[in-house]
Amino acid sequence: MLSKFKRWRTLCVIGIFSVLTPVIAACNPIGDSEGFGPWPAQFRYRIGATSSFTDVDGNVWAPDPGPSTQTSGGTIDYTPHSLPNTNNDALYATERWGVFSYHFTGLTPGVAVLHMYFRATWEAAEGQRVFDVVANGATIMDEFDIYKDSGDAAWTADEQDHDVTIGSNGVLDVSFPAATANYGVLSAIALSPAISGVPGLSSLSASNITASSAQLNAVIDPKNGTTSYHFEYGTTASYGSRVPASSDQWVSGTRSSATVAETVSGLSPSTTYHYRLVASNGSGSASSGDQTFTTPAATSSGRITRSGSQLRLNGAQYKFTGFNWYGAITGCRPGELPTAAEADAIFAALPAHTMVRIWAMPSGTSVDTTRLAALDVIYNAAHAHGHYLDLVLENGLSDCTGLHPTYSATPSAAEIAWLDAVVTRHTDETVAIIEPANEANTGDANFKAWNDAMAARIKADNPNVLVGTGTGNNDSNQSVIQNYSSSSNIDLISYHGYSSPTNSCEARACTITAGAAAALNKPWYAGERGFCCGGGSTGTNAGNAPLLGPMYTAFLNNSTNAGVTYWDFLRGGTDPTSITPDVGGGAGSPMWNAFKAYSNPYHA
Repeated sequence: MLSKFKRWRTLCVIGIFSVLTPVIAACNPIGDSEGFGPWPAQFRYRIGATSSFTDVDGNVWAPDPGPSTQTSGGTIDYTPHSLPNTNNDALYATERWGVFSYHFTGLTPGVAVLHMYFRATWEAAEGQRVFDVVANGATIMDEFDIYKDSGDAAWTADEQDHDVTIGSNGVLDVSFPAATANYGVLSAIALSPAISGVPGLSSLSASNITASSAQLNAVIDPKNGTTSYHFEYGTTASYGSRVPASSDQWVSGTRSSATVAETVSGLSPSTTYHYRLVASNGSGSASSGDQTFTTPAATSSGRITRSGSQLRLNGAQYKFTGFNWYGAITGCRPGELPTAAEADAIFAALPAHTMVRIWAMPSGTSVDTTRLAALDVIYNAAHAHGHYLDLVLENGLSDCTGLHPTYSATPSAAEIAWLDAVVTRHTDETVAIIEPANEANTGDANFKAWNDAMAARIKADNPNVLVGTGTGNNDSNQSVIQNYSSSSNIDLISYHGYSSPTNSCEARACTITAGAAAALNKPWYAGERGFCCGGGSTGTNAGNAPLLGPMYTAFLNNSTNAGVTYWDFLRGGTDPTSITPDVGGGAGSPMWNAFKAYSNPYHA
């Protein structure tokens, strides 16, 4: 029959992939059979060894059976070496390599799991050792590249588990034929008892339920068979979604039972969800009965309003801190488009009432349903965790979109269509600010007429949303700023700047822009303020981190300032000026940690 395949190497992470707090399962370092205590087997052999070995779980491995199994061919090597991903180095210290086979007899007929143990040794590149493994005439491992499977690392342990069928004669022949590259190799081999039935499923439950996520739990009895599983879930008993999203998780057939858990994210508040567990082993598949859970209502964050030169939230003055995540919807920076789970994990980690500035721009000039769907992902995560969004509709620069200001007193049909699509899509408090354009050309003679028309349309679509100018990158004239910000439909004046020093509020912001705001009795905000681009970067993320808090404070201390969204945020990478939550293995950058640690006295 067709074999099942599983490998574990260094870390088992179940549930949501989170750049912040992964859910770690109690799982073995490299193989399904290591780390869970003694397990039954029809045989266990150390290939190439002349003595037995007791592993860390108390299982006894007999020496190479040699002629007693009609062993044919191959060369034995003994090369002890410390391996980073197993607690049983001695199991891998010997090996047989070449063209060889083993003939095992007296076995229980039926489907059983064959465990094979390998190690990458001298290989330094993929393709240097590639071979097949055949069991009872069926190829169970085809073109197996040991270096590739070991994560492109030499001296690494690797376990492979496969279902094999033992006929009525009780015989298992395992052979390593001529290889594609170099020779086949084997360090240890074991055979579990015959699979006794389809997996047993019990103790289905949902826990840690929030407005946007839940953990699904169950207990699986693998019945001696390596068992794959996934949870299905949805708003009806037809489900429609599953976790893991693409490939199953696995439970070793060596375990008598296993508690499994997966986290589902991107859920809607106040919604009932159905779920079940589906599991399969070499004997067949099983599914649990339908279960339900209901998510609670989302955290109520309150609506941000404007009163003269102040923003107000829940009866108190509110000044925001946050960042720009310009690739979250546009994807114009590689790797920035998050899944629902990834977005949820990021927003779950933010300080209360954070403002995130998003470029909500279409790819071309028409209504872009793909980017609207990406907006929904960001909105759902922000809404579930009580944060706010500042959405930017167009770009005065050339980046990330084909939609640019027309500078006409009557905006184009394409501009209006996109504006309406975005503004009317989410009208509650989560979308707090909308900007007609990022860094439009305020020097254009028709800019004010265009900006006023766009602001009026935004207010017509959603009278409760605040409208920001989105401009100010090159404006150093207070009267010019006052002129284009004077419409009653414009609530906030935006400033963009990257000038040194980083721990103070430069004159163009706290004198010129603030002066225009005071004259109009409106608040102003730093829509972009960063350390890059001449903004005083120290050259390293760690060096910039201590400057972030003082920069926020310098701006917030201005009487008419309403907040700062730092430039910029990246989901991953090592940019010295970026707030980055994932810098390999879920470790946040110093800037990310400094952002989370900053205490904003104006967060209501």
